[in-house]
Amino acid sequence: MSNFNPYLDPKVYSGHMDMHSEIIPTNPSYHTVEGEKCLCTEDNTVPFPTVLHNVGSGNITAFDKKVLSLLATFTFMSTRQLTECLTLLKAEGVHNLKSSLERLKRNQMIRSFRFGTDDQRISNSQVHTLNKNGSELAKVLGISHNFSPFAIGMHPSEIKRMLAANQIMNAFLKSGMKLDWMKRGQVINSHTDKSAVVRPSFTVSADGTVLMYEVVRQGEFWREYLADKLKRYRLVFDSWADNSWDIPEQPMLIMNGENEAHNREIAELAKQAGVQVLFTEDLLLFGSMFFQSIYAFDAAGNRQFYQLQMKEGAA
Repeated sequence: MSNFNPYLDPKVYSGHMDMHSEIIPTNPSYHTVEGEKCLCTEDNTVPFPTVLHNVGSGNITAFDKKVLSLLATFTFMSTRQLTECLTLLKAEGVHNLKSSLERLKRNQMIRSFRFGTDDQRISNSQVHTLNKNGSELAKVLGISHNFSPFAIGMHPSEIKRMLAANQIMNAFLKSGMKLDWMKRGQVINSHTDKSAVVRPSFTVSADGTVLMYEVVRQGEFWREYLADKLKRYRLVFDSWADNSWDIPEQPMLIMNGENEAHNREIAELAKQAGVQVLFTEDLLLFGSMFFQSIYAFDAAGNRQFYQLQMKEGAA
């Protein structure tokens, strides 16, 4: 199986979406909520021999296989994120996504859930991930991935961290910016310091400028985890000339917190670790706001925003 994954190549996302007409959500979808858990939606399923027949006879369509391939690549995706990626891939039948998801659930290829608390306050957004049958078919399709049937048991804050990373990626793909490459959740280390190892949430090269994003959610012990990771970022940056990605110029680390107040807490931890960072927030990644979504705190504690450049002719 090849290590190449076409769904990590920004050049295949050649479709168009008008970010300037995009509706900006009132509330962020991926902030942490105390007592939250994953509430699965159960559908009637078919026996495995029927699954094999459906795959062999073409009842699992080419569009279904694209959905599975995206889920194998990105582990967790919301319905909105799938719709955006499929639109940018120019996939035929995006309007049939709902029926595709229902078909994949019946064939035990995906699992779907919503976030909710014990008192049954449930989010509107549905999230999808692979099931065992879908994982096996994705491997046959050549999409290398890691699968665990217990992925659904991850803490909601960790799942939301991964969904927020997808949100960053989709913003760049929708933006019209010229993207050279992108990496999601890949390890970067130093050849000279074994303890200098980090796994950024999302990294992108746009017109030769590399931006490294670290998504932070307010789960249990998040401060301790982040403090440890920032120490390792410091080690990686201190020995940057010998990094495993062979990127000559050190990228700026951008912390994607849940909101401004959260980013102020992150700023204190970064200062203690001696790591220079910039910031973004979940709700800044939509519409025209995206192009001024990166900021720093100045000496007075005010946000100072930077402008992302869009290629000529993009909407």
